[in-house]
Amino acid sequence: MKLIGIDTQQGVALQLQGCDLVSGTPVVDIKPYLPWAESQPNAQAGFAPQTPPRVAVTFHPAALDTLTQRQDGATLHALIEQVVSQDPRPAYKQKDKASDRLYGVRLRDVDVKFCPRQTGEATTLEVMAIEPYTKQ
Repeated sequence: MKLIGIDTQQGVALQLQGCDLVSGTPVVDIKPYLPWAESQPNAQAGFAPQTPPRVAVTFHPAALDTLTQRQDGATLHALIEQVVSQDPRPAYKQKDKASDRLYGVRLRDVDVKFCPRQTGEATTLEVMAIEPYTKQ
């Protein structure tokens, strides 16, 4: 659907086009159109028109050892690389080129710990550890 206007005269009402709704139907979950992730011919994007940049990812030998001991090691390696390459650090920390600070992301049944490293002009994210997730 296309957002063609927002009426704020009495509350907030969205004016939508290209959808099949009964007038007054609540619209609960609004997401932007991302052309690099979806393919609708002739659609336009204003929120995130281009694919976000990727960051190179490396794995510490200890993290690689953990992966080789898992039955799903190859697919988990690929998943970790895909997620970490999108730099899931807070936006204000993404400017840090190198640091000893560990960041983490939970994937499947593990906590993935990574930190930024400076390699020449580029920043890479090194996966330092892959630890079993334990519910506390």
